[in-house]
Amino acid sequence: MGSLLLFLVSFGFYLQGASVSLDGGDSGEFIASSFSLGIPHAPGYPLFQLLGKFIQGLFPFSTPSYQCHILTCLMMSGLLLLFFHFLVALLDLPKGDGASQLPSVAATLFLATRPLVIEQARVVEVFGLNALFAVGILWALIHGQWLLGSFLFGLGMGNHHTLVLIFPVVVLFFMKRRKGVDIGKMFLFFGLGFSIHLYLPIRAWANPPVNFGDPETWNRFLAVLTRREFGSTSLHPSALPFREFSLYLQQTKVFGERMFHQAGTGGLVLTLMGLLVGVFHASKRIIVLSAFVMWIIFGAGFEMYSNLSPYSDIGQWRLERFYLLPLLASVVLLAVALEGVRAHRFLFVGALLILIEPFTVLAHSPSFRHNTVIRDVGQAIFRSAPENTRVIIDRVLFDEPTSSLLVGHVSEGRRPDLKFFYRPGTLFEPVYGSDLLDLSWTQRLERQKFIEGHLLQRKDVPLRVLAFDKNNTPFEVPALEGLLYGPGQPRDLSAFHLVRLTGVRSDYPTRLVAVHLPYFYGKAALEKGDVVSAQKWFLLALDWGQGMAWLSSNIGGLLAQKDLLAEAEIVFDRAVREDPYFFEAQYGRGFVALRKGLLDSAIEAYENATRLASSRAEAWYMLGVAQRQAGRIEASATSWRRYLELEPRGKMAAIIKNEMGDQSWK
Repeated sequence: MGSLLLFLVSFGFYLQGASVSLDGGDSGEFIASSFSLGIPHAPGYPLFQLLGKFIQGLFPFSTPSYQCHILTCLMMSGLLLLFFHFLVALLDLPKGDGASQLPSVAATLFLATRPLVIEQARVVEVFGLNALFAVGILWALIHGQWLLGSFLFGLGMGNHHTLVLIFPVVVLFFMKRRKGVDIGKMFLFFGLGFSIHLYLPIRAWANPPVNFGDPETWNRFLAVLTRREFGSTSLHPSALPFREFSLYLQQTKVFGERMFHQAGTGGLVLTLMGLLVGVFHASKRIIVLSAFVMWIIFGAGFEMYSNLSPYSDIGQWRLERFYLLPLLASVVLLAVALEGVRAHRFLFVGALLILIEPFTVLAHSPSFRHNTVIRDVGQAIFRSAPENTRVIIDRVLFDEPTSSLLVGHVSEGRRPDLKFFYRPGTLFEPVYGSDLLDLSWTQRLERQKFIEGHLLQRKDVPLRVLAFDKNNTPFEVPALEGLLYGPGQPRDLSAFHLVRLTGVRSDYPTRLVAVHLPYFYGKAALEKGDVVSAQKWFLLALDWGQGMAWLSSNIGGLLAQKDLLAEAEIVFDRAVREDPYFFEAQYGRGFVALRKGLLDSAIEAYENATRLASSRAEAWYMLGVAQRQAGRIEASATSWRRYLELEPRGKMAAIIKNEMGDQSWK
């Protein structure tokens, strides 16, 4: 009865704060692909799509977005229910003895109220289900259900591949209780669960509207399964290209700060107490060791493996969602500590009292119920597009605007007259060809230019582009119309105040989307020569976009293009403070310093830029320019030779050869 009450109360609590539309990150893609039984980005997440479709059929009275939120709330409440029974079994507590189960109850309630748990329950993401499978596997193993655990392991891989990181913990359990285990049958049951991935080619043959990589052939199926498009062993394309001890220290520090934010002082104290219990009590040693290994691998180890900038707000926001599993490990240690002092009434009551402080986060738990910013951006774009428009979506965009369009167009049936040309080729219809992801980057760009050239020649349909940079449009004279670029002169944007900018100072993805509107308005004003209005909009965007180095760098670039060097310098300096590992921030600061004649500062910034992105030829060229102006001729020659290695036929190659002489550059 108590377990059922825990499930129902937590489900109601999570659901009352869930969004009625869509959230940031991949949520829009998951909503649309589950609605259409499609294939989202690699590795395809087949289990989540099937569960989403099942829930949508079970609750037909709501929107696809809210149905998926019901699913994530159910998953998180199910996680709490299973986690409680897992702790009872793990600590070998007698069933039905309420007093002995108090540590498990307190630890589960503590987990239920962590900010990350509440957030992941209220957004459409796969991480709650990933944690549910991790606990389910371990629950099966401590009950000796090796075949069930193997099946859950394979099935859980159909939700998120980072579940594989739990393997060292499985090995620890296996070494402790391997007697009588049939390894052959374990592999068989793992394969049975893993076969959920057959969903990918089966659905690809039906050509759903969301069909990442079109994995209907064996080669494309493997490409999706192994995340070939993103780099199979890379967490994110923005990972830093170098590794060093000082960077590891910074990343570990950031992870520690994140755990402190989740657990509070009391939670961390009890976590450390749990480690001590494992040192002095042999009966708890395997539990504590397993939790510690899980905490290290999924926590600090995963932070270092990802190698994202420790200063990047967007990078660290992406990483934080992965830390449900080290959080679970921390709570296991916390439960061990509570169990260790349960027999000492005074110590036990004291331990419970220090948990009161972390529970205060409930009063400030993140609610997304009235947050419609991301959905409204999509609606603003829909309203900006004339009838029967062909909308090109550039690849240099965040997920949220595209996801909003995807949900509106696919799940809600809005603007069926529009046709979307998504340059990455992973969403909407495969208008650039179903083989796009098989091509080289040069071939992709040639295909894109060819198809968009034909669109420009058509007079029967209007063409618009969603992009950050007007240079990424096929128009000769592009101009903003609302949030879309079109041909011709800039229009009055007063008709496009269509986004309800509420709660913009709350969660990161909401702020990420909210800054688009003042940013685009500022760009449009700057294009018309209205510097005062542009600066007003840019200041508003920067106010909402605290910590967003990409935003500061973009605004700095726009100001520099208009020779507003003093203003650009301020914004680029801000970008570097926000994230000194951000290439565009260092490159932009170098450009402004060079224009102002500050050669030492320019060289320092360009050296940082080449270190952050050694394959970016333009940074080597500009470094060579700055060094040459400073009289460092040999250093300049070295930098320019590097440019020629990267771009032997680049547009600056002839200038370099002419400047250095035909022989000196060889």
